[in-house]
Amino acid sequence: MILKHKRLAVVILGLGLLGSIGLYGWKQLQANQSSEQPTYETAKVTKGNVSVSLNLDGKTVIARRDLSFEIGGTVRGVNVNEGDIVKPWQTLAYLDTREAQKNLELALRDYSKDRNDFEEMIQATYPGVPLTDTIKRILEKNQWDLEKAVLDVELKDLAQKKSYLSSPIAGTVAQVNIKPGETVSSQNQSVAITIIDENSFHFEVFAEDIEALKIEEGMKARIMLEALPDQEILGTVSYVSRLATIDSNDLSTYKVIIIFNNADQKLLDGMLGEVEIISKESTDVFKIPNSAVKREGNQAVVYIIENNQLIKSPVELGFTNGKEVEVISGLSSGQSVASWK
Repeated sequence: MILKHKRLAVVILGLGLLGSIGLYGWKQLQANQSSEQPTYETAKVTKGNVSVSLNLDGKTVIARRDLSFEIGGTVRGVNVNEGDIVKPWQTLAYLDTREAQKNLELALRDYSKDRNDFEEMIQATYPGVPLTDTIKRILEKNQWDLEKAVLDVELKDLAQKKSYLSSPIAGTVAQVNIKPGETVSSQNQSVAITIIDENSFHFEVFAEDIEALKIEEGMKARIMLEALPDQEILGTVSYVSRLATIDSNDLSTYKVIIIFNNADQKLLDGMLGEVEIISKESTDVFKIPNSAVKREGNQAVVYIIENNQLIKSPVELGFTNGKEVEVISGLSSGQSVASWK
């Protein structure tokens, strides 16, 4: 009898152990299954733009002309001040031309004398005389002297013209670095006067070769300047250089110019900022994260979150940039959807 009770106790104990092991295993299975189930975050259906773009750092640039005298001399007059508006080919400053004028007059007199001597020699010395080799050489020498005199006149005239500094463009005088009485040299070519075109502001970046190959003239751009963080300036790519600019590390970059379309605000030369160059874009559309979309065969579906429940809904999608996707139909603005991790 006692033996039977012992056996029964062993059986009960074994069944208890098996039950405990089974319960533990079931809990572990449930935990594993729970950890394997996909988790999600909540995302909103928003309205905006879906674009493929390239972001580059750059700065504002204004067209300028740095003007220098091509010859040396003493500055006799400066006709403009900083801030003055000038017209094309307006004289801005000039050197003392009295010496140049005297040199020109002297060269003209020498030319007239040489020409008269040459003509008199032909008419008086060799009238009707057959031209021997000696006579030909004498005439050729006199012809060279005459041509040299002509060149002297032309050079002196050119030097006098270069004594005047003119603006090649219409614009504003930005800098005046000379004063009457100063001596300028043709050796260092220092800037005498700088003219800028107030209407020529643009944004300039330098792109590496891989980036430059993706940029084309006519692409839209959005520019944000560090000094104007709350203002977006729209622009258009107007130029992509095919000529490399080599830096000190032998890295090749290519200049890209973006013209402003709505730069109503006051700009300064050299303002730093970032440009987003857009290669493709869908504007003013409903959009969701790509991670919110699942595929069931050829059908795209999303899971709408309502009352803490996931409701599957088919959607028609459009353009995507790899992060966001355009929703053509199936969702409305403000709805919450599951974005799967």
